[in-house]
Amino acid sequence: MVVAAVKAAFDAVGIVAGNQLPTHQCSHLSTGNEFILSVTEDEQFLDLSEKDGTLIETVYDGGVLNKPSVTDNGEQIVFVNDNHEIMGVEIAFNSANSIQYNVGVVSEDTIWRNAAISKDGRFLAGLTTEYDNKVIIFDLADPLGPTPREYFLVNPTFTQATPWVDNVAYADVLEFDYSGQYLVYDAYSLIENVDGEDLSHWDIGLLKYWENGEFTPIDTPQIRKLITGLPDHVGVADPAFAKNNLNYFAFDYYIELPNGGTEYRTHVANAETNKNGPVVSNGLELGYPCFTTHDDHVLFQDQSLFGGLNLRTQKLSANKMEPMGNPANIVLGHKWGTWLNNSTRALTPAVNSTSGQSKLNLPITVSPNPNNGRAIVSLTMPENSQAELQVLNLFGQVLRQQKLQLTTGENSIDLHLEPLTSGTYFIRMTTEQMQGVVKFAKQ
Repeated sequence: MVVAAVKAAFDAVGIVAGNQLPTHQCSHLSTGNEFILSVTEDEQFLDLSEKDGTLIETVYDGGVLNKPSVTDNGEQIVFVNDNHEIMGVEIAFNSANSIQYNVGVVSEDTIWRNAAISKDGRFLAGLTTEYDNKVIIFDLADPLGPTPREYFLVNPTFTQATPWVDNVAYADVLEFDYSGQYLVYDAYSLIENVDGEDLSHWDIGLLKYWENGEFTPIDTPQIRKLITGLPDHVGVADPAFAKNNLNYFAFDYYIELPNGGTEYRTHVANAETNKNGPVVSNGLELGYPCFTTHDDHVLFQDQSLFGGLNLRTQKLSANKMEPMGNPANIVLGHKWGTWLNNSTRALTPAVNSTSGQSKLNLPITVSPNPNNGRAIVSLTMPENSQAELQVLNLFGQVLRQQKLQLTTGENSIDLHLEPLTSGTYFIRMTTEQMQGVVKFAKQ
């Protein structure tokens, strides 16, 4: 009866039509090495494993409050630690099972409960411990420093008179899409049904935060619902886009049963065809799903026979909405799994654009590249100018800065960067009229 009830409830659910989502195909499939990032059951350690579950490295041991968020190339990770700070990890993949990494604090403000980084590393989104209906988004490419935009999350009504209602209590899980325009989230809302009863439910929203090279207006939020027609006592949560076609997404689906229990499943939907299907029965646990590199499996968490949590994979059919075979254990004693790949596809790099700034491009070079901490920055100036040179990490944080007086013609600046750990960095040169950015690696 439980299975029948779940199916009947989901039959009433509608996935948004294909024209509600941007058409986006990544430039090519990832071809690099595959890894799994996950958190131990006690939420203490952040572990990086090979795709077969073999542990490579514990990259953080100070407590993790939420599922980590990863860029498309796997080089940047953000999460919130036990102290409610946003933490960042930069990873350099030397080989399939050899890495170098650097851990730092992205935000020292102890106000955060969840954070996500965009697939290209440009944007950072955060939720605070206030548990309000607000999401804060930073543009890490802003040459004047990341400026936050606060979007209030609302529920659309699809009427001109009242386009939305303010009944969202708070959001929980965040993920950026691959087009660089949308943030998907799950939200807890309080509503009143036709009988006047106060009800609560979880659903999934899609916020368009970026359009035509700038943030969308905060006073007229562009928000849609990915799933509509949810009946009472049914909810959806934990959305995750497929890695190669934005029309597909996975999510957790649950129904509150009359006996007080809850039945959980993981579903995959195709927004273009308006079809969906259950691929995993999670029983007593939310799955927090994500797709593997080629979208042919879903990685999810499930409760073991002995009460602990394991990460498992479920193979998908060609249409991605039907399971094939049985799930397989992949990482034991872990939760909040993310499947990542260390290849680089044609996505916009974090600090190579300037939030709609009108500054002219300033070509600069750095040599040698890679270097051991000693480097020369070279550029040609059309006129004498005052400038600021900044060294940034992959998260757009300024690590070093200095004022310079540049002269007409060739300019060379000798940099001493030995204190930097091995990894990838950016040098940004800014004058009143011009700006240039160059990427380099320190060995």
